[in-house]
Amino acid sequence: LKCHKLAHGPSDASMASSLPVFREMRRRGARAASGRACRCVLAASLLVLVGHRLSGPLRPSSLAFAAAPQLASPGAAADVPRREALAWAASAGLGLASAAVAAGEQPALAAEEAWRKDIPRALEALKGYSRDWETMMKEGENTKGANIVREGIVIRYTDVYKVKLAPGEKLGVRLNLCKVLAVEKPEFGWQEGDKILYVNDQVLNNDDNVFKETVKIAQAEGKPIIVSAGREGPALFDDFDRKLKQAYEVIDDDKLPDLDDLLLLIANTKVQANSAASATNASQDTINRLKVEINGLIKSLTPIAKAVSV
Repeated sequence: LKCHKLAHGPSDASMASSLPVFREMRRRGARAASGRACRCVLAASLLVLVGHRLSGPLRPSSLAFAAAPQLASPGAAADVPRREALAWAASAGLGLASAAVAAGEQPALAAEEAWRKDIPRALEALKGYSRDWETMMKEGENTKGANIVREGIVIRYTDVYKVKLAPGEKLGVRLNLCKVLAVEKPEFGWQEGDKILYVNDQVLNNDDNVFKETVKIAQAEGKPIIVSAGREGPALFDDFDRKLKQAYEVIDDDKLPDLDDLLLLIANTKVQANSAASATNASQDTINRLKVEINGLIKSLTPIAKAVSV
C-alpha cells in the first residue's frame, strides 16, 4: 500500500478499487508465513502493483489470484511449498506483462540468462581450485593461495582456453609480453587483451623469447602447437545470488539443493576466503575451513549445472 501511495499519491481514486486486493494478498501472505513462501507472496504483490500501474486497478479475479488456487482456498495448507509460490509469482508476472502490452505499453526487456553459462563456469573454477589445492596452499604460502581464491570469487577470474594449431600454422596474433595486442586470425577465438600462459605445457611467464623459442622447436619437430591463453572476466560470484535465484525460478526440480542453504554457503565461502587472504600467514585450520566450504559448493552446484545443460 505504501508503494501504491508513492506511485499514485494518497488521493488516487483507484486506491479504493485496489484496496481489497492488497488486503487479500496480505491475508494470504500471513497464512503462508510459517514457510518460505511468504517472501514469494510479497514479491508477487510487487508484481501485481506494477501491473496496476500499467493496466489499471486490480480485481480479485485477476490472473495472479487465479494462478494460485492453493492459496485461494480456505483450507489451504499453512506452509506453501516455495517452488509453487515461485511459480505463482512468475505466472502473475507473465499475466501482468501481457496486460501491459495490451494497454499499449512497451514490454520490459527479457530477463538476462547469464546464469546458464555462469553457474557451470563457477563450478568448473571451484573444481580447479580443489584439484590444485595442494599446489596453491603449500607450506608457507597459504595466504598467497587464499588470495588466488579470493580474487577469483569476488574480484576477477581468468578463464583459460586452448587453441590447437597444425604444424607450421601461424598463431594469427601480435604479442607483447605474451599479451595479445592485435588479432589477425579471429577464427581461432583470440581477443585483444588475452594473455598466453603456456605453449605445449611450457610456462611462459610473460616472456616473448620463451614463447618464440618454444614455437620454433615445435615447428622444427613437426609437432602441433597447443596454446593455453587466459582471458580476464568477472568474478565467479559476481551477482551470483541473483543468477541462482533466476535459475531456480526456471528450473522446476525439487531435488535441487535448498536455495537458502546454498546462498548461505556462498556467503560463508566469501567470509572464509577473505579471512584466509587477509592473514599474514593463514593458519592451516582457516585453510581447511575454506576447502570444506569450496567442496560443499562443488557438491551443491553440480546438480544445478547439470540441470542447466539439459
